[in-house]
Amino acid sequence: MTQGSKLIFRAKERFATYNRGRKVDFALEAVERLGIRSVLFVGVSANDSYSLGNVIERRIGEVVPDHVATGIGEEVAEGFTAYQQADGLNLPFEDGSFDLVYSNAVIEHVGLEPEQRRFLAEHARVGRWWIATTPNKAFPIESHSNAVMAHWRKSWSHPDVSRLLTKHQFADLMPAGGRVVGFIGAPTLTATNT
Repeated sequence: MTQGSKLIFRAKERFATYNRGRKVDFALEAVERLGIRSVLFVGVSANDSYSLGNVIERRIGEVVPDHVATGIGEEVAEGFTAYQQADGLNLPFEDGSFDLVYSNAVIEHVGLEPEQRRFLAEHARVGRWWIATTPNKAFPIESHSNAVMAHWRKSWSHPDVSRLLTKHQFADLMPAGGRVVGFIGAPTLTATNT
């Protein structure tokens, strides 16, 4: 790895850490303000080798001990009190089972608009309150590949991303009472009803 590559990698890691810290702060403020006692984490990776993987969920889980992590993998995600294999489009929980449903950068992986709408509807069905984040398509750096502006080209594709969203597209998917937080060029957009 060249010196320039190392500097870029370190800058990306610092930014990712900062951005996740902002998401943690937003979620923890909602947890405290709303008196959250139970949380469902949707889309937790059970085998995440990335150093910042699941860090937001773990931080919230430290404050809210009554939590369940779900993901599509069969392996149990480490660091959670409970893990259940589940599809975020059809969660195996009763209506209103949790105070808060939280997903971090999952909606862009579930499919196109109908699946994304269903994903958020499941958040609203299972939780009294919900928060869902996604990388912003309007931000010049695509967070999955670290490509600069490549995701703005129609010909660009990345195997991990079905559909990135702009603030307007995200807002169009909202269940009743939902809103999108984050300025139009922010790196991350947050949808919530908190």
